[in-house]
Amino acid sequence: MHFRTKSDPPSQIKAKSRNANSVPNCIELESVVRASDAFTTRVNFGYLNAKYSRYVIVDPIAQTSLDLTKSPLTYAPKFTGSVSVDYKFNLGDGFAGFHELISEVHYDWRSEFTHSSTNDPAGFQSAYGTGGLVFTVNHDRGYYISAYVETKTVEWIVPDCPAVLWMAQPRS
Repeated sequence: MHFRTKSDPPSQIKAKSRNANSVPNCIELESVVRASDAFTTRVNFGYLNAKYSRYVIVDPIAQTSLDLTKSPLTYAPKFTGSVSVDYKFNLGDGFAGFHELISEVHYDWRSEFTHSSTNDPAGFQSAYGTGGLVFTVNHDRGYYISAYVETKTVEWIVPDCPAVLWMAQPRS
């Protein structure tokens, strides 16, 4: 798309267009098993094989064009997976209107991917997983309170306030 602004002299035209196209090949499988009204298990698996079919950028330092066609998409891991299990406890009449406690354990995993559109090795993220434990109490009036602990890799870190997300850096 080409456009001209009122402040531009007639000979100066600014151009803007999309500089990338991609073709994804992907599949995602999800399964939810509800063994009872209180017990639920979820499993998810994803596969994404996507590369840019056309991707040309201008290097801001060298002021030259870089053709990154056929390079992998940024922030797009090839494989993903997750599993979670939750159990609901009925608290009867409850305490101060809270009638249900839900406990959940979950784990999510991502394969390696790149953060850099120029495939700079400094932008490479190795595979990692996150896990967590969540406790939620539901109130009769529709609101809830949750407390959770999250971690990255297998190192569990418990913050001072369990309602704050805290993630450790992946180990090398």
